[in-house]
Amino acid sequence: MIRLSGLFFLVLAVALGAVLFWTSQSVQRLDVSLYQANQNVSDEKENIRLLSAEWEYLNRPERLELLAEKYSRSRPHSGSMTGSVLISNSLPENIVPPTPAPKPTRKFLRSGDRTTDDQTRDQMEGLINRTLAEGL
Repeated sequence: MIRLSGLFFLVLAVALGAVLFWTSQSVQRLDVSLYQANQNVSDEKENIRLLSAEWEYLNRPERLELLAEKYSRSRPHSGSMTGSVLISNSLPENIVPPTPAPKPTRKFLRSGDRTTDDQTRDQMEGLINRTLAEGL
């Protein structure tokens, strides 16, 4: 009887060790994908910062005035251009950004809930996508 119970506990310990190993590997894979997503977000934020700085530099009023003077003097005006009138209706109206949708509530798993690897991955991807959308 003692040997049978010892064998049972040995098999139980090996099974629990395998489950623990599988779970830790899944968590490590998710950590790597989360790190990569965060790295992509920070790279995009840096690109946005650089492009904003470049836009501000290129649209300085002094520079625009110099370019307007330079290119308006370099082109001779033809008689047909002097009679043209810019119609204000042809200009685009101000673009109003859409109002963001309300944030969805997060569903936390209870200790008794069981999920598959696909469900966990889908939840992580949804969380990453929401984080990316909120950050930008």
